[in-house]
Amino acid sequence: MVEIPDNLVDVAREYFMNYGNVLNVSKGKKVVGGKATDIDSIIVYVPEKLPTDNLIKCGIKPLPKVFNGIPVDVIELKANFKVGSTSVSKLPYTLQKRLAGGVR
Repeated sequence: MVEIPDNLVDVAREYFMNYGNVLNVSKGKKVVGGKATDIDSIIVYVPEKLPTDNLIKCGIKPLPKVFNGIPVDVIELKANFKVGSTSVSKLPYTLQKRLAGGVR
């Protein structure tokens, strides 16, 4: 296992954020088949994971599999919420009003 220095994560973040669909970059264990492994990696979060062939056909440069010798793991990060069904809506009205603040 290789310890990934924070400054390398910062460099990776700066590099990967130039891709239009990257949401965030961090470090962590590579996930394979939904389970974490012992492999340290640069984690790149995207809204939707697409097959490499589809990206190339659309003229989009795929993310590299390795960055500065460190494996890259691409994780799909989808928003999972519904408007109007937040837990805030279940709180007493007076507390909701304080939480909403200046939102109109």
